[in-house]
Amino acid sequence: MTCQELDDRLDGWVDRTLPEEQKLEVESHLAECARCREEERQLRQLLTHAAALPRSVSPPRDLWPEISRKIERGRAWSWPRGSWQPALAVAAAVVVAVVAVVLE
Repeated sequence: MTCQELDDRLDGWVDRTLPEEQKLEVESHLAECARCREEERQLRQLLTHAAALPRSVSPPRDLWPEISRKIERGRAWSWPRGSWQPALAVAAAVVVAVVAVVLE
C-alpha cells in the first residue's frame, strides 16, 4: 500500500468502516510508515477536539438590535419595491420602436 492509498482510506480506518482486507493493509502500512502514523495521530486528535466542541452556540442576546440597524440602513438606500418596473417597460418599448424603424 502506498501513502496515497492510505490517505484515501484513513477516514474509513479511523471510523472503523473499512472492509477486513483493507483494514489489514492499513494496519500493515501504519506499522511501517512513520509519516502515515503521524497523519493518523493528527486526524484522531482533530476528531477528539471536534467532539469536545459544544453542539450549538447561542448568539449574544443583544445581537438582534445591530442586525435590525443594518437592515434599516440598507432599506434607506434601496429603491422602493416595483418603482423601476414602469421605467423598464417604457425603455423596452422605446427599444422595440427604434428597432422597428431601423429595420423598415
